Parts: sequence; structure tokens; C-alpha cells
Amino acid sequence: MAYYDSIADAWGAETGDQGEALKRFVVNRLVLDRLPDLRGRSVLDLGAGNGYLARLLVRAKRPDRMVITDLSDALLRMAVARRPVRSALYARVDYDARTSG
Repeated sequence: MAYYDSIADAWGAETGDQGEALKRFVVNRLVLDRLPDLRGRSVLDLGAGNGYLARLLVRAKRPDRMVITDLSDALLRMAVARRPVRSALYARVDYDARTSG
């Protein structure tokens, strides 16, 4: 997606390794506290951006498998470049509202 590719560097700089301020100080902890241990399970991260949440989930909840997706090739490349999640599948996905039922 051209828009997200064009803002990837700025987005990556803003979100860093723990997300922007609201995610860093509030949302991440709320999400992690509500999830059980994920050993033996698979996780799909839709709209992963630079992959920061996938990395947090792997460290805290230890899923067996992860599929990390985004609309932007540039953001996916950034996610892989910043400490990639070992054995994760990275995939660009797109949604076209014209083809949904």
C-alpha cells in the first residue's frame, strides 16, 4: 500500500520497539496481562507495522508460531530488520472492500 510505504520510516521512528506513548504506557500492558501463556498456540498479528507487538508477545507469552502481516512492504521489511521473530512467517496482506461479501 503506497501510503503506508511512504510513511514507514516516520512510523517506525515514532513507534520504536514498544509503540507510541499510549501503547508503551497503557495498551501493551493491558493486552499482555489479559492473554494467557501461548505455548502450543499460533498467533496472527494483523497490521503488525514494524513488528514491535509480535516481539513483545514472543518474549512474554511464548507462542509456538507467529504469522506477522501488514499492508506495507516497507513496514514488513522494517519488522524483519529490527530483530526478526525467529521462525515467524512474514506476509504482506491486502484487503479490498470491493471483493468482500
